[in-house]
Amino acid sequence: MVYWTVVNANLSDGRLDAEFNDWYNRVHVPNFVAMPGFTRAWRVRRLMHSEQRGDPGQEFLAIYETETIDAFLAALHKTELESGHSWEGWERHLTDWQRSYHRVLGAWRDEAEVQDSVGRYWSIVRVDYESQAGFAERDFNAWYSDVHVPEVIGNRGFGRAWRLETVPHEEQLGDPRQKYWAVYETERVDDLVVARRDTTAWDGVWAPGIANWSQHYHEVLYEHRHEHRRGESD
Repeated sequence: MVYWTVVNANLSDGRLDAEFNDWYNRVHVPNFVAMPGFTRAWRVRRLMHSEQRGDPGQEFLAIYETETIDAFLAALHKTELESGHSWEGWERHLTDWQRSYHRVLGAWRDEAEVQDSVGRYWSIVRVDYESQAGFAERDFNAWYSDVHVPEVIGNRGFGRAWRLETVPHEEQLGDPRQKYWAVYETERVDDLVVARRDTTAWDGVWAPGIANWSQHYHEVLYEHRHEHRRGESD
């Protein structure tokens, strides 16, 4: 089983963007990913887009992939004991801070299957599903993983993709909102829009059960993989 911890935040002073990103990418993320149970991490930045749906949320997202939720919590508590706060002084510059936990339901394609040019953007689709007559939640999940995601990533410009299920946790911060997430990694920011342009939303079958649908677009700022895992795969 694989899990994602997603940390959302806004930076209160845009003049600090470069310094904040430099610290996060060169210091904070590598320190966390080096700890036991971590696989990799990403940082993405929200983009405003004409095709977005719902509340776009915070500007910055940090995503940590781990073997267990406890692996992230152990790293968090270790840094808090060592430095007093996991943000190491940046907490005074951050607003709207949230943290949520997610189980990875499926992952499509690995680095060997995609071109180096793919991966500049993420399109994130979040939904809840309310079972309807004849279609239980398990049917929705089977369709999403077995039919929908493979169909979408077969389009031009798509790289990796993931499906997530939100895991409520006593140490989450804020409301994670939707239960299900789909994350598509693309070469261009409009690739998901183009892929779905002439299709019926949710194939016209699942739409009655869809609730709280949001869709947002992000620039990938950084990806860092666990050094040991990188060595094993080379």
